[in-house]
Amino acid sequence: VDPVCVIIIPSGALVVAARASRNFGRTEGDRALDDRTGQPSEAELCAGPMGDRWLAHYARFEGMIAPAGAGLLSAAAFAPGEQVLDIGCGAGATSLQVARLVAPGGSVTGLDISAALIATCRERAREAGLANIRFLVGDAASADLGGALFDRVVSRFGVMFFDHPYEAFRHLHGFLRPGGRLDFVCWAAPEDNPWTAPIRETAQRYAPAPPPPPRA
Repeated sequence: VDPVCVIIIPSGALVVAARASRNFGRTEGDRALDDRTGQPSEAELCAGPMGDRWLAHYARFEGMIAPAGAGLLSAAAFAPGEQVLDIGCGAGATSLQVARLVAPGGSVTGLDISAALIATCRERAREAGLANIRFLVGDAASADLGGALFDRVVSRFGVMFFDHPYEAFRHLHGFLRPGGRLDFVCWAAPEDNPWTAPIRETAQRYAPAPPPPPRA
């Protein structure tokens, strides 16, 4: 992937845009950063309890991260006619917004590992009367979409849950047409999010946590 831009928005999140390149690759040093043997994987958590908690409170959560989502859509500048894949679509807010932006002629495929969230996405799309959108259950890091290719891949806080990010992004690269573009927003490093410091310090005082995985 060739970087196009990286934008740090006031919320302390990163908006990243990148274009597909035939030179996409990885080095030996990129491998196996997460060795939490015996712990539930991020995929297992998202498909189960994390997905269920998001579903129970999705309206509140979507409101909390709406500014980051707005920054993502502004940077992405979707156009009518584009075919878009939304990674880790959650309860569908971004997918629904993008479906309106790429009409007429464009479409959106929302992908999430939580079957419960996908069921909610489908209901929200029906209620919105959007015919250019579909939702699939699957792990974006390994999903087989039958050879489907997209002009754009987008994600709002979905790509940060990959157990093995280098392998996952390599897989996402395979969904893009030549010249296609990846846009995502995710949290930056803790030092770029000072608002979280009091929360982390208080939690650490009463319930000490082990060091996070490398580059978490």
